[in-house]
Amino acid sequence: WEYRRYLFRSIELEAGSHKFEAAFVNDSGEETDLYVDKVIVRKMGEMPQVPVRMRVEAEDMERTEGAWHDEETGTIWIWSAGAVFKDITFSQSGVYEIEVVAMGVEDGRQPLMQVKVNNRQAGNPVSVRRSDGAYTSYIFSGIEIEAGTHNLAAALVDALGQEALSIDKFIIRKRMDLP
Repeated sequence: WEYRRYLFRSIELEAGSHKFEAAFVNDSGEETDLYVDKVIVRKMGEMPQVPVRMRVEAEDMERTEGAWHDEETGTIWIWSAGAVFKDITFSQSGVYEIEVVAMGVEDGRQPLMQVKVNNRQAGNPVSVRRSDGAYTSYIFSGIEIEAGTHNLAAALVDALGQEALSIDKFIIRKRMDLP
């Protein structure tokens, strides 16, 4: 027997650690062996930038006074001047959209939710509809963010009565490079 060379091309990988495996996919149970002498990994030309997409569960975020974690549902409730926040590392500069999956509880008016990046308002506050237990996506778009670590927050705005928000998660997507 002799070693042969097998080449696998166009495998896209992100930076970081990866596990490579070589195995039979058609082992018939007969005595067959696979011997691997070496594996060589090479970057071949420039690959397009991988789009940035991050998901942050609200229960993994820090909370201010006025925010409560409902452990049964795994969601966060915000009332009064409450907020959730977390430092997020963005690997690429760009124009992002932040989707917040939330549900409102009304007390005469719909609660207003705002998103902030580094304590600056990102987009206009939105009215969060009461959805009888079903969460709805609210998208804040056109947010310019430089690569690096930034503080992401969501808060209730101008709460007058018993209105509240339940936040489930944030989905962050890069939409384009900065001009």
